[in-house]
Amino acid sequence: MNARTPYLQVADSGIHGLGAFVTQDLPTSTLLGSYQGRRYSEEQLTQRRWDDSLTFLFSLSNGDTIDGSRGGNATRHINHSCAPNWEAVEEFYAKGRLVLRIYALRSLPPASQ
Repeated sequence: MNARTPYLQVADSGIHGLGAFVTQDLPTSTLLGSYQGRRYSEEQLTQRRWDDSLTFLFSLSNGDTIDGSRGGNATRHINHSCAPNWEAVEEFYAKGRLVLRIYALRSLPPASQ
């Protein structure tokens, strides 16, 4: 699966650390990309020692968790919000593998920084 995210630029965020910013006009329902990273089963996740560092974990309905800090892409820098611009959708990919894809909830202009 392609981990590229051509519509995003990662840059300093005025809110916290790094953020993902749109690079061109995007219409509603545009596929931004797939959330990528190391996958952990429920058992592996509980056996792993997590420190107090920043994490990029996204849990799936099948019990797997994706760690975007390990092999992830720019989608890990999309911030959560009370008024979100994006929606995470679980979909089945080749050979029945569950993936997490990110779609625009509304049309978005490029960010001015």
